[in-house]
Amino acid sequence: MVRHNVPVTDVSASTPDPAALSSSAPAPDPDDEGRTPFREWPAAGRWVVYVAVGLVLALAAGTVATAAMVRRSFPDTDGTVTPGGLQSAADVRRDRLGVPHVEASAPHDLFFAQGYAQAQDRFFAMDVARHRAAGRLAELLGPAAVSSDLVARTLGWHRLADAELADLEPATQENLRAFSEGVNAYLRSNGPSTLALEYTLLELAGLNYKPERWSPVDSLAILKAEGSWRPDVTGEVDRARLGLDRSPSQVDELYPASAPAEGTADAFVVGGALTASGKPLLADALVGSPSLPSRWMQVSLRCNPVTTSCPYDVTGATLPGVPGVLAGHNGTTAWGLARSAADVADLFLAELDGKRYLHGRRWEPLALRDETIRIQGEPSRTFTVRATADGPLLSDVSGEVSSVGANAVVPTGSPERGNGYAVALASTALAPSRAADALFALGRSTGATDVRDAASRLALPGFDLVYADANGEAGKVTLGPLPTRSPGRTGRDATPGWRNGGHWLNRIAALPATTDLVDGVLGGGARVRAMVGDAPAGGWTAAALSAVQADTRNPIAPVLVPYLLTIPQLSRYYADGQRLLTDWDFRQPAGSAAAAYFNVVWSNLLRLTFGDDLRASLQPDGGPRWQAVVRQLLRQPNSPWWDDAHTEDVVEDRDTILAQAMRDARDELTRTLARDPKSWHWGDLHRMSLRDGPLRPRDLGLLWKLVDRGSSGVGGGTGSVAGTTMDLAEGYEVVRAPLLRLVVDLGDPDASRWVVAGGTSGHAFADHHRDQLATWRRGDAYPWPFSKIPAGDVLRLRRGD
Repeated sequence: MVRHNVPVTDVSASTPDPAALSSSAPAPDPDDEGRTPFREWPAAGRWVVYVAVGLVLALAAGTVATAAMVRRSFPDTDGTVTPGGLQSAADVRRDRLGVPHVEASAPHDLFFAQGYAQAQDRFFAMDVARHRAAGRLAELLGPAAVSSDLVARTLGWHRLADAELADLEPATQENLRAFSEGVNAYLRSNGPSTLALEYTLLELAGLNYKPERWSPVDSLAILKAEGSWRPDVTGEVDRARLGLDRSPSQVDELYPASAPAEGTADAFVVGGALTASGKPLLADALVGSPSLPSRWMQVSLRCNPVTTSCPYDVTGATLPGVPGVLAGHNGTTAWGLARSAADVADLFLAELDGKRYLHGRRWEPLALRDETIRIQGEPSRTFTVRATADGPLLSDVSGEVSSVGANAVVPTGSPERGNGYAVALASTALAPSRAADALFALGRSTGATDVRDAASRLALPGFDLVYADANGEAGKVTLGPLPTRSPGRTGRDATPGWRNGGHWLNRIAALPATTDLVDGVLGGGARVRAMVGDAPAGGWTAAALSAVQADTRNPIAPVLVPYLLTIPQLSRYYADGQRLLTDWDFRQPAGSAAAAYFNVVWSNLLRLTFGDDLRASLQPDGGPRWQAVVRQLLRQPNSPWWDDAHTEDVVEDRDTILAQAMRDARDELTRTLARDPKSWHWGDLHRMSLRDGPLRPRDLGLLWKLVDRGSSGVGGGTGSVAGTTMDLAEGYEVVRAPLLRLVVDLGDPDASRWVVAGGTSGHAFADHHRDQLATWRRGDAYPWPFSKIPAGDVLRLRRGD
């Protein structure tokens, strides 16, 4: 890369005193002379020491007991068990990563064994997931979970799942029942303390709890909640709040029509013309909030033999509590999930009068139902869910959504706002679907046509399905259903429900789909296409493509750095940071000093530009939308956004703000890391915390230390292909990351690769709890076995009669 000259003015100017940039240093230790002998200490002081020594001895004595408590929940993965409920038999083989490879001769036994193995590895995660989906999390975690339960009950995920069960295909219902029977077979032979360490810790913290039997509705509700994870209302909420202080044109400036990201962590397909095998490669990254264990589970399911009555030979990933495979392959077809740009939800303002609402020009009765939330350690709470024809009144349970009713701009002649309009959520996710039918259909698909047919039923709004087959076909389809809005309605702002013509039309829009490869690639961002276009000699392999998934290049740096390099610095001290950018390649490994400096500059730039103009809840997170906003502003050096509203006699421009951001960044890094830039490492700021499950310090007190796994530095950043996303309004810590990465080679399925950010087991301190984490951090992946079941522990499930 060409080295750029860095202008430095007044380099002889005095360097800031580092003591002024950091907290005061601790006082030096006192000399040994004059110390008081222990026997002459005050009684209170001696007792403190006695107690401390006693605690140390008690901890040492309790080590064995603690180890026994931790290991009590570790499952048996080798041998023979007779759980009852099998039609014939099934085997669960574990590979070197502890991944279960399930084999049976009938679908019932196959999914029974999957349920049994899932309960062995992840029952606490399964239990939490069904409580969350059913709006019953407060039964486990107490008052802190009530707000989550209020939203879940209002959206009615569990009610929807219960309604859709009877409409599923008979084979799907049977698979769900078999999975449930397998889970319950494991529950019958284990109490809470042998199911998971978390139940023991919660019991010690005061919880009296015994898990209920698993049901097919539990699995459907978890799947339903996953499809509802992105209600697409955040933008409408923020735009309503922005409208309080900003003109419509200013609001639009902060919401560019398109906010393209150079990189993406989601799924893409590389066509056979660019691969070593001549067959497609499919890459997928399943993104979520970091935790241990990973939200996604690896699994293989094989009928032996594969027949028309037992057609499954599939491997991939699923969610705890959900049977089958949500992303993976079956040797001839591969599919993955990617975040969708489709907007599947809108907010509608509602004018209320008692138990009725104004719909168009008519008053209609609200739909009402009572819900009771049981709360661990407190009395139950009953509340009424209210709904209009557009959807449930989410403003009743969400302060964020309620603020839209108080702040949204409405047309002249609208009803008096009073204390605020109610706000209803319209979402295509809030209807029964046949997603479970599609889930099993994917597993037995024989080509792209079957995948497209399954995708038409896979109701996971907020996601796209990317697929490919061994014949070379590839495509992407948005998973619906999608709404049909009235003419002139975009869904970007809340819609007054009392106006005619603004409601969704009573039909479902066609699902957007494409089969076009651009430069040999389908999906992915510009960075992915550029990297894949530069194919290695011999073509792309799954192993080589794994490195593309881990690319850490910063997407805004190529645009911003040239501007930063033109800014004169006041001293050599400040120029030290700028100098790091002169030959930076824009990549962000954890050890990079340049990445640390640039990201802190970027954070300060956003703060200085928008901190004076936006409310605290609207501060920039640094994501793709804000990157697009700044790209535009950099071309407008005198835009009013650059001016600091707090300085009355000065009008700041772009370069003034850039210069201040660079100085502030240099000072911040001196305070937080070191004075010498050679000691700056991006991973010292950009850290990923991994904690076991939903438990938090307030739930467990001192017992928290048993499940707190700390944090570690990682590379990448927001918008990079590596996908380690942060919220700069909060700091540099990772808030979302690709929890599972996989690459399928349809020319040689055994050459496929996969890795999770953690491990297979949900049991803290087990061998496979976090054994994949180091490989994940390196951006590497493991061989993904398919045709041959690997040698390892074998748990044989038998009828026992």
